[in-house]
Amino acid sequence: MIEKVRNEIKELLGKRVVIKINLGRNKEDIYEGIIKNIYHNVFLVNNRCFSYIDIITKDIIVKKL
Repeated sequence: MIEKVRNEIKELLGKRVVIKINLGRNKEDIYEGIIKNIYHNVFLVNNRCFSYIDIITKDIIVKKL
């Protein structure tokens, strides 16, 4: 499962994305940027770091713009 998510993020490397962050209690934050780098456990959008596990647990949703 995590390998599938890594491959999906790898395809978005260098592209503009929007990330919806679930903050709990029906609150969410929207973050927009470019996927700058990918690593084994995390990926960077501008200067912010996100985990592949966050996608699997649905704490964040990543969509291409």
